[in-house]
Amino acid sequence: MAARAASSEGAAAWGGEIAFRFELEREHCMRRKVPRVLLVVQGGPGTLTSILKAVEGDSPVVLVRDSGGVAMLLDHFLKTYKDESSQWWRKGEILPQFEKAYGPKREILLTIAELDTKNSKVTSFGLT
Repeated sequence: MAARAASSEGAAAWGGEIAFRFELEREHCMRRKVPRVLLVVQGGPGTLTSILKAVEGDSPVVLVRDSGGVAMLLDHFLKTYKDESSQWWRKGEILPQFEKAYGPKREILLTIAELDTKNSKVTSFGLT
């Protein structure tokens, strides 16, 4: 996996390291007997895959919601997904500017939301 990611160039290289990095971090934390946490500051489309891997791997995820990017997108999506009084309850709202910037990401967002509903692994905070 690492050799293939390293040999890719340009846009094809983006995200190729995610699975390798996740396994490396998991192994390191297991050997050192320390917890693993994913801190999301801004983030692009590949960050959603990192978040999904973390939540699937039972690692907590912390979003800095006012940093922009995927951190803001996921924070808003999860709030609307979990809000029973919202028209977006159990669906989640993707703000138009994010869908325009990142393309259709509903499936991965729904998977993250469903896993988080079961395990409460994603939390967020703002700096302001």
